[in-house]
Amino acid sequence: MTHRGQIVANIIRKRGHPLTRLANKLGISRNTLYSNLENPTSAYSFMIKVGTVLHHDFTKEFPTPFNRYTLDTPCCIEAKK
Repeated sequence: MTHRGQIVANIIRKRGHPLTRLANKLGISRNTLYSNLENPTSAYSFMIKVGTVLHHDFTKEFPTPFNRYTLDTPCCIEAKK
């Protein structure tokens, strides 16, 4: 079964977004980005940040963990624009 980090990594690849550039936009090192993508239990906050940069709504892949409170955070509001 594909885990959270792998699902996020697949979306990044499909979008053709370079990992180094993504890491820079997230304000993290490339190693930290890889660690998050390899983590089967990547934090949902990480996915929200990646989604904001990629303009991708991860609620399609992970509908249950996101609630109204989570989606009203500034990064999600910005991603919805």
